[in-house]
Amino acid sequence: MSSFTQTDTTIQALDLMLATLDKLHEAGLEPTMVESGKNYVQGQFPLALETSEQWAAQLATLEFYGLDRRYIDDYSAQLGAVTPADAKKVIDEVFPPSSALSIVVIGNAAAIRDGLRKYGPITEMKLAEPTFAPVRTE
Repeated sequence: MSSFTQTDTTIQALDLMLATLDKLHEAGLEPTMVESGKNYVQGQFPLALETSEQWAAQLATLEFYGLDRRYIDDYSAQLGAVTPADAKKVIDEVFPPSSALSIVVIGNAAAIRDGLRKYGPITEMKLAEPTFAPVRTE
């Protein structure tokens, strides 16, 4: 998960992100959300096959993962068959629970440090340092 927000809403954004992840693990996705997602992906898929560069990338992906052309030919039917239960299974298998996340925040450390403590130990690093090594650990 990733997001952009203003410094003063960093903690609220993280809380919302973690609550959303927890809700996904608890209840999965509503059928209307699964249908909406399928429709969106279905509409985007052909756009990923418009240029020779995109086809080359798709063919390289097929080769890399050992897939044959049925992956592309059957994509729409396979996507159409996805159910909310399928989505829940993927959520449970792929997305870690919020308690197992490492959170990386880039921003004004002095302004958000105190609010971030509730998520666990903090390690601060300066992006501008050539070694990108911890400068402070709590």
